[in-house]
Amino acid sequence: MNKNIKLFFLSILIVLAIMAIAFLFVFEKNFKNNIVFSNPNQNITNASSTTQLTSTSSNSSFVLINGHKFYVEVASTTEKQILGLSNRKSMPQDDGMLFVFSSPGIYPFWMNKMLFALDFVWINGDKIVDITEQIPPPLNGNPTITISPHFEVDKVLEINAGQIKENGIKIGQKIIFNIN
Repeated sequence: MNKNIKLFFLSILIVLAIMAIAFLFVFEKNFKNNIVFSNPNQNITNASSTTQLTSTSSNSSFVLINGHKFYVEVASTTEKQILGLSNRKSMPQDDGMLFVFSSPGIYPFWMNKMLFALDFVWINGDKIVDITEQIPPPLNGNPTITISPHFEVDKVLEINAGQIKENGIKIGQKIIFNIN
């Protein structure tokens, strides 16, 4: 009987090890294919400390959508895209983070380590191709929400939840970029 229990637990450990290796293989493949998460569970450059985004209005980079100007922090490197807005307490109302990708694709985002809700504006070229509103941060150990656009994009704008509705942002609208 004792031998059977040991074999049972050994079998479970082997299955778990195989599952872990398969997960790592899939994650590595997705990462190498530029599937970028806005807020992965990684500790990159002080990501473990909770910070507050100070207004980027002193930054000259902005996007203009439907007559409304959003001052943006540009995430054009993999490191900035991985960190995203994670662990920040808040973001000024007229600010956002613009993710810029080298080629169009379906880029999934997740809300891991987010502390406030977001709206997502999915962009291809200078045109809004999809929107996702009111995505909450994970609360009380609930699973992290993953979202993706329905169409290929080369840019994604994260803004405070409610800004899409408040500013009349719609699919098909053109965006003016002033990125420095």
